[in-house]
Amino acid sequence: MTDTDPNTATPGSAAEDAALVRKYLYDVHYRWQEIHAEGQGGLDDPDRPPLFTRPAVPRRRYALPARPRHRLGPLGAALREEYEPYGATRPASGAPGGPDPERLSALLFYGYGFSRMDAGPQVEWPWHRTVASARCFYPVELALWSADAPEGVHRYDPAHHELSELRDDVGAKELAAAAAADFDGARNVLVVTARLGKTAFRYRNYSYRLAAQEAGLVAGNLLVVASALGMRGQMRTRFLDEEVARLLALPDDDSESVLAVLPLWDAFEAPKEPGYRPAPVPSPPPERIVVPVAGGSGIDPVLSARMLAVERASWLRDPEELAPVRPDARVRPGKPEPAEATAFDVPLAPVRGESDMDTATAVVRRDSGPDVFLPTAEPLPLGTVSDLLLDAVRPLGDDLWHETAPPEVGVHALVGAVDDLPRGHYRLVDGALRPVGRDDLRSRLQAMNVWRTEINARTSPLLVAVTAYTEGLLEHHPGRAFRATQLSTGVVTQRISLAAAAHGLSARVTNSYDAEEFASLLGLDGEREIPVFLLVLGRPNAPWHLATRLRP
Repeated sequence: MTDTDPNTATPGSAAEDAALVRKYLYDVHYRWQEIHAEGQGGLDDPDRPPLFTRPAVPRRRYALPARPRHRLGPLGAALREEYEPYGATRPASGAPGGPDPERLSALLFYGYGFSRMDAGPQVEWPWHRTVASARCFYPVELALWSADAPEGVHRYDPAHHELSELRDDVGAKELAAAAAADFDGARNVLVVTARLGKTAFRYRNYSYRLAAQEAGLVAGNLLVVASALGMRGQMRTRFLDEEVARLLALPDDDSESVLAVLPLWDAFEAPKEPGYRPAPVPSPPPERIVVPVAGGSGIDPVLSARMLAVERASWLRDPEELAPVRPDARVRPGKPEPAEATAFDVPLAPVRGESDMDTATAVVRRDSGPDVFLPTAEPLPLGTVSDLLLDAVRPLGDDLWHETAPPEVGVHALVGAVDDLPRGHYRLVDGALRPVGRDDLRSRLQAMNVWRTEINARTSPLLVAVTAYTEGLLEHHPGRAFRATQLSTGVVTQRISLAAAAHGLSARVTNSYDAEEFASLLGLDGEREIPVFLLVLGRPNAPWHLATRLRP
């Protein structure tokens, strides 16, 4: 990038942009202390944006049904995309059903609505939504087109459970063209964006990681909730960034990043694989329509210059960049090839009992534990571990490779107390846990982490590390490599979090650890496989402070 001011920055060469993204990918994981040392803000920063995003000037608003349904369908079946509620099958007439605002209301509320408020004298972060968020800043936003809403594209307002109009002249066809996709018959098109300043005011150049990984959590949650509501979807991460931002009337100061597009179909209409429809050569755009956001961007262009540069370096600008990867690249380098099963492998057999908890209940119960998380040492049944891990790696339709396949991630189980399973480090391979080492890594992990007084990993019966394979992404999707690692691992992490809630477990999602030492501890080639998330699982002990949890 030749300039980092958001209003004057111009793209560098493709090679320069790819190098910038690659360096940030490794620095933000392995050298994050240096990024923090570049500057951090305080919680009392006067430029801190409002928690709730709203337009600076009044827009047309549409209230969603105020009482989202309390039952959606079994969580386990939703994770496996096996559940088809009444109304999810093709009508006898063959014609699509009419608008269903109640289903849209449930999708948005359980997908990314507010799930609870904590009240008490020592509560630091009172507002909670259906995914984890660093310090509950919630930078992710949702825009959407829906057949169940008034015409046009809208921003979801979770504080009021309403839609706020962005543009009335944009629909699924225009969004599909910007993604070189086929959205014919789609019921909804959700666009996951991030108001970068909602974390950048505090974390500066580190904040892009927080926004991108949370977008993965949100995308994963939305796809599970959609499945419970009888819909099937894809996660598309390749699109013309500036065109999608223009279609959504987003601010033109780089303060809001478009990170993923999720088309959703009724189950009987859903395509088997993510489609490709060549994007038309964009004509000179008309004067850009912008819906300003109240409260400012929260971004200091100097202190967050690297974040802004990486954001722009990640953009796709040429429709040819959206073409499917050539067929001979379908064997992706970087992902360890599964070896033959060994006599020491532990096959996983799901219990499914607790996983039949309703999706709505699991989503609302999902939590990260108290601020100071001291999990009990109570052992977990092996069947619970099976439920947590097997459904986490179910196939996902995406446009990185234009196929529906298990996400490109690694899953490592650090076992502390699981019935019928010795302590140690295991890798999930083809539905079984393959032993990597018999050492109990919990104490060593606790010693390297920066949250030594906030989380007690030593008593957790199970920790799960979710890793990203980088080599294939850097080779074939150099501009999108950073985003893709965060999004794909986020989807898997959210699936585990929901399954944990169904089993009565809290799941503390964290990345506050020395990733280089952690990669070494796991025996990883840290350049090819990066530990992105760590989940500390367990039943919480007594909370360290008094608080009342208020749920809808």
